[in-house]
Amino acid sequence: MWGDTIVEYVAGFAFGLLVFQALFMRDMLGGSYLAAVESTVLPEWLSMNGVMAGMVVVMVIIRSHAQGTTDVGDVRFWGVLSLAVLAGLVVAYPVNVWLVKNQLKHGMGTVRVLGNGGNRPAEPAAPVLSAGHSAMDMSKRRVTRAQINAVAVLTLVVLAAAVVLAAVLGDFSAK
Repeated sequence: MWGDTIVEYVAGFAFGLLVFQALFMRDMLGGSYLAAVESTVLPEWLSMNGVMAGMVVVMVIIRSHAQGTTDVGDVRFWGVLSLAVLAGLVVAYPVNVWLVKNQLKHGMGTVRVLGNGGNRPAEPAAPVLSAGHSAMDMSKRRVTRAQINAVAVLTLVVLAAAVVLAAVLGDFSAK
């Protein structure tokens, strides 16, 4: 399960960053894919730490003690995966709320609200973008580097605690 856990983290982070964040957010972040990757790598990493903290506990513990949970053809596999994703959502939610509140990540919304024209609300959740400026530029952030570092350390501590809990209550060597 160590290998599975590492592959899940790396693949989830890469896909989330390179597709869901950078590719789909490129136009909102000035049109450059590379600039979008650069602006979204930190928020995606912080969020991914929370997601994996929730997922690793559920996946390792249940898969260590229940038969059929590693076979993709078994409904138990999909049940455990669904439960793990839900746990990841719960753990990552406060991190994402903080990221959106501090304009380090965009919230959910329509193109009309988040950019690309249309009627804008009086106080948008994310700053409206002008050419070449990202909503995630350091100059526009309301948080300090120390606060960002503190949240990064916090997400790493939560992830490490989840791995320790999974190792104590589950079996990373099981398959």
